[in-house]
Amino acid sequence: MFLSEWCNSNNRLSLFFTICCIIDLFGVFPVIALPRAIIECGWLGMPLAFFVFFIQIYTAIMLGRCWIIAENLQFGILEKNRYPYSAVVELAYGKMCSKYVNLILRLAVFGGSIPNLIVAAQNFHLIGLKVSSYQLDFSYCYWIIILGVILCPFMWLGSPKDLKWLAAISVGFVLLSSFLTWFCLLNGKTPSNPFIPNPTWESAAIAYGILSFQFDIHPTILTIQVDMKNRNQLGKAIIIAFIASGSLFLITTIICYVCYGNAVRYNTLQGLEPSESLYANFIVVTVQISLSMVVGVTPLFQDLEEKANIPVGFGWRRCFLRSGVVLGAVFLAEIVPRFDLIMGLIGGALMGQLMFVFPPLLYARLRSLQAQFKARLLPRYFPIGYGSIREIATDRAWIVGNHARVDLSMEDHLDKPHLFQRRTEQDRNSILPFVDLQGEQVSIVEKISNVLLIIFGVLATLLSTYYTLKGTIEYADFTPSCITNVTLASQLIYKFA
Repeated sequence: MFLSEWCNSNNRLSLFFTICCIIDLFGVFPVIALPRAIIECGWLGMPLAFFVFFIQIYTAIMLGRCWIIAENLQFGILEKNRYPYSAVVELAYGKMCSKYVNLILRLAVFGGSIPNLIVAAQNFHLIGLKVSSYQLDFSYCYWIIILGVILCPFMWLGSPKDLKWLAAISVGFVLLSSFLTWFCLLNGKTPSNPFIPNPTWESAAIAYGILSFQFDIHPTILTIQVDMKNRNQLGKAIIIAFIASGSLFLITTIICYVCYGNAVRYNTLQGLEPSESLYANFIVVTVQISLSMVVGVTPLFQDLEEKANIPVGFGWRRCFLRSGVVLGAVFLAEIVPRFDLIMGLIGGALMGQLMFVFPPLLYARLRSLQAQFKARLLPRYFPIGYGSIREIATDRAWIVGNHARVDLSMEDHLDKPHLFQRRTEQDRNSILPFVDLQGEQVSIVEKISNVLLIIFGVLATLLSTYYTLKGTIEYADFTPSCITNVTLASQLIYKFA
């Protein structure tokens, strides 16, 4: 038993691997798919990007603190680590609200895999065109299917802690791709007078949606946190990861602003001069996107497996379910006409709620519950039971009393001298990962800022959803999807290659 606990502890995510997992979720999209949307906003693009970055960091850290508070309020929540976001919502607002959030999470995570497939497939299409001097026109519509088949075995792996080395390798690909992209951009043919358009409500709303999609880690961040060795270090990991990925995005966008203007494509690599570095970059980007997709869809897999009562370990049922999800993503990727519109739609309609609305509401509610109950988390190596918890009003008050599972025997633990041994406050603080909030209510400043954040999030979500749907309908009028006409769908790739 002690050996298995030691192995489980060593398999958890350190700060370094947590940072790698977060950067892997961002992937190369901030470098190859985001600059055009920012440039379309003109002078407003960079301020908008920095504002969204700040909100993303603020609410992601807030969400991580919600999980730590939830651990102290309800010990049984540790058993719900396959769907942590929904578990926190259920603790705060009940099952009905949890079901709604769970639906949003599923749609966001599943929808987020579709642009990954499309961009990776388009890159393979572009490689074939450029290497063969436009003689090999093997459509990306077919590459989507091939990639889906190749990715299936990797999707059968477990949770983020089982994918940490895959995430670390993926981060290396992100850095390599960024350097290659900068080299290709600086050595490509640039327009003599790069044009920067003036900002409009439509361009700002679409850019917000794409930014929310690119840098939103809220659907996955709690799944990563529960796999960490020290969950209190999540905030540090988020900040470092945002600085790293944000810097790569910033350098790329500045190059595009100065050298290309709005001549840059939605896929930054499209339209660049053929070269060995460009071919290598296509391959690196495609591999990284595939690796990022493996980590990104983990929360969806774990939630579906929990609902289907599939065991945690590897088995044929896990393989069957996950392969089915990948098949569904492949089918939808064949229907979608353009990946950036899907990014804007998912980012605006779904990610906005997970980023702006729910974290402040959850944080305020859990802080209120903490002030009422001041519960303490039972140390993990005291397997007394689970259920509702209370503090014992004795000099052993730090021991958490359980009164929901009277059917569990204590005989196996009576011979452990530390079970009833009195601990000092210092010992307790070293054992319990308790957030030192002293159980106070949310301050008036926090309440005002959270209300403003929610209002902004709702308005931005509505605007982004409207303009993205409008753009999708307009675009679909003259460009069919793969499932409608493979030849016509591939012509756009050929045109901008």
